[in-house]
Amino acid sequence: MNLAINIIGSHSTFEKVKAAFGEGPRRLHRGTELLGRAGIVPSVTYIEAVASEKDLAIAPDGLTIIVVDGGDSALLARLSHLRKKAGLTVPVIGIASSEANLQSMAQHSRGVADWLFPDFSPAELAFRLLALATGCQRSVHRLPCGEITLERERRAISLNGRSVRLSPTEVALAEFFLTRSSRVISLAELVAFFNESGKSSAMNNIRVAIYQLRLKLEELSNFRLTLVTLYRQGYSLRQARPAPASLAA
Repeated sequence: MNLAINIIGSHSTFEKVKAAFGEGPRRLHRGTELLGRAGIVPSVTYIEAVASEKDLAIAPDGLTIIVVDGGDSALLARLSHLRKKAGLTVPVIGIASSEANLQSMAQHSRGVADWLFPDFSPAELAFRLLALATGCQRSVHRLPCGEITLERERRAISLNGRSVRLSPTEVALAEFFLTRSSRVISLAELVAFFNESGKSSAMNNIRVAIYQLRLKLEELSNFRLTLVTLYRQGYSLRQARPAPASLAA
């Protein structure tokens, strides 16, 4: 699995993480080897500031973890707002100094998955990344029809004791819709998603992928959940309308 480590705002943290997990002869190998044994290939990117939810995009072929300055309350508040607005579940690690305002940090604790102090070692960071990456391989989404569990590694989706296998494209597409449940996903968003996933963004390919996922979601939920087509708008993951009494009979 590819792991994108996005460092936002702190260039010194970026240099330290890059030395541990980036490319080149200066790389420290303990952390890299630990992740490598788990089949995780890390890459490190620096983002100066968060402009939009696009900066928080989840890697289509793996996982994205964001690392930020935990003492920057304005950045944490903006991250929380954008994640909620876009329905994103990308995990965040906060770097907290010993002089940090703990009360201010606590206000954003729900949006931060883990904390580190600035003197963290590559091995410590690797263990935190491994724990987050392992936890993110299985996600639970609470919908009116029940709790849907998506297991990326097994490529399976489960609901109320039933389970359905998915293709790699369907896993990514299912997560895309589950994290945006009830929202209208525009065709432009779907085109961008397929392009970022390295898949053909031709409309016919998108329609076929959605059609196949719709069939599996309806099978999984006994037709209580479906992907609704909204004319000239896009698609939405919603509760299916109950069948008329005559049809149910």
